Amino acid sequence: MSAKQSGAAQAARARHGASEGSRERDRAGARPPAALRCALAVARREWMSLVLAPVGWIAIAAFALPPGISFALGTVVPGAPVSMRLPLVVAAWSLFVVAPVLAWRSVGEERRQGTWDPLVSSPAGAATIVLAKLAAQWAFLLLLLLPLVAQCALVSIVARPDLGEFACGLLGVLLAGAMVLASSFWFAIVPPGPAAAYLLTIGTWSAWILLGRALPLVVPPGWSAAAHAIDPLRRVDDFLLGMLDPAGAIFLIAVAAWFVVASIDAVADSVRHGSAPARRPARAL
Repeated sequence: MSAKQSGAAQAARARHGASEGSRERDRAGARPPAALRCALAVARREWMSLVLAPVGWIAIAAFALPPGISFALGTVVPGAPVSMRLPLVVAAWSLFVVAPVLAWRSVGEERRQGTWDPLVSSPAGAATIVLAKLAAQWAFLLLLLLPLVAQCALVSIVARPDLGEFACGLLGVLLAGAMVLASSFWFAIVPPGPAAAYLLTIGTWSAWILLGRALPLVVPPGWSAAAHAIDPLRRVDDFLLGMLDPAGAIFLIAVAAWFVVASIDAVADSVRHGSAPARRPARAL
C-alpha cells in the first residue's frame, strides 16, 4: 500500500471515529439528567404500586362512598337549588381519613420488603425520592376525585349546577389532599410503624382542627381573626362556597411545603445517622 493510500485510510478511520463520537455525544445530550431519570423511575415505581395494588383501589372506593351517599341523598332536592357543595364537604372530611393510607403504605411497604434503606441510601438523594413519591401520590389523588366529577356530570343531565363553584370547590379539596398527603408522608417516616403513622396523622389533624375552632372563642377579639385563619377546614370552606381565596391557597400550599421539607430533612438525617427515630421528631420541631 502506498503512502498516499495509507494516509487516505487513516483519514477515513478518523472521520468515522469522529462521526461515532459525535453520535455518542448527541445520544448522551438527548438523555435527561441523571437526577431526572432517578425521579421518573421512583415516581413510576410509586405510581405502579398504587394502581396495581388492591390498597389503591380500596382507597378510591372508601373515598368515593361517603360523598356518593351524600350526593344521592342531598344533591337533588325538589324545590331547592342544585349544588355539589355537600358532596365536596364530605369529600374534604373523607380526605383526612383516606389520604394517610397512601403515604404510610408507601413507606411501610418499602420497609417491609427491605427496600427502603437501599432506596434512601442510593445516589438519587433524599429530595429526589421524597418529591418523586409525593408527585405520584398527588397524581393518584386526581383519581380519587374522579367520582366527584362523574357526579357533577350526572347531575348536569337533569339540572344546571354552578360549574364554577364546583371547580373552585374541587380545587380546594385537591389542595387539602396535597397538604394531608405531605403531612402523612412525614408521619410515615418519623414513627416506627405504619399504625403509629396513621394514628399520629389523624390525631394531629383532629387536634389542629379542634384548636382552630376553639381558639376564636377564648382569645381576645383582636386575635380572633388569626385564630380563625389556622383552621384548615375553614380555609377549604371558602373554596367550597365558590370563592377562589388566594390566602387560603397560599396557606394550604405553605403547610404542604413545610411537610415536604421536613420529610426531605428526615430522610437525609436518617441516612447520615442511621436508624435514630428519636432524633427525627425533635429535629423537625
